[in-house]
Amino acid sequence: MKKRSSAIAGVFLIILFLGLDSELYATVMLYGSDAETQELYIIDTTDAGTTRVGYFGVEGNMAGLAYDSDNDIMYGTTTATDKLYSIDYTTGQATLIGDLGVSLIHGLAYDNSTDVLFGTFGESRGDGLYQIDVSMGNSTLIGHIGHFYDDHLNTVHGLAVHPQTNDLYGIIGGLGNVSALIRIDKTTGSGTFLYEYGIVNLSGLTFLPDGTLYATDNWSGDLYTLDISSGSMQLIGNTGFGNALGLTSIPEPATIMLLGLGGLILLRGRESA
Repeated sequence: MKKRSSAIAGVFLIILFLGLDSELYATVMLYGSDAETQELYIIDTTDAGTTRVGYFGVEGNMAGLAYDSDNDIMYGTTTATDKLYSIDYTTGQATLIGDLGVSLIHGLAYDNSTDVLFGTFGESRGDGLYQIDVSMGNSTLIGHIGHFYDDHLNTVHGLAVHPQTNDLYGIIGGLGNVSALIRIDKTTGSGTFLYEYGIVNLSGLTFLPDGTLYATDNWSGDLYTLDISSGSMQLIGNTGFGNALGLTSIPEPATIMLLGLGGLILLRGRESA
């Protein structure tokens, strides 16, 4: 009975911990790619300061980043060479998976609710949403997002899946002295315009588990948060990147260990019953 009580108490403490958003989400790391130096960095979410992880060691610009939390895999796509890679986020080293079969995949996001890797076609006037085979790299067109600015050179540069609603969001960047946030239908690819920003070239896009949306400006290297409810944006700081493209977030090992501990306590509680 004493062992069972201890197990229940342990589970209660974990549930309490998981209910404290600030504690759980403080253990999430923001990663970004600087395509100018071909390096992976950790970005501080409070001031945009960066810590270098390492070189990708590939040809072409690492334009898109995405993270599959179920299988603990970071993915990346390159422009110019148009390939899909897995990335060791502890060293930055990229390993080739295969050819995308589509040029200039900029936006990249992994949807853990459906186990689908989404990519967007960033070439001039391109507006395709693609599903990417994570085992081979080949891309399959889902549908067309649509064009929202006639004078924009490119369409959706960044993609992100909301951690609670699983909705797919995209950021438009290019010419015209504005960027825009859109929501994308994952089944048809159709885009819905949401908000416009007076920033020329927002590109990287990712959510933290608490629903905070981060974006980077490709040209200036600035890091922002975007409010999907009001459309407001806030400058966090400058990353120092010369070509800020990919952006994704990953839980630190401490968070993963805590969740594993919860499962262990539950198991031992059952054994002691």
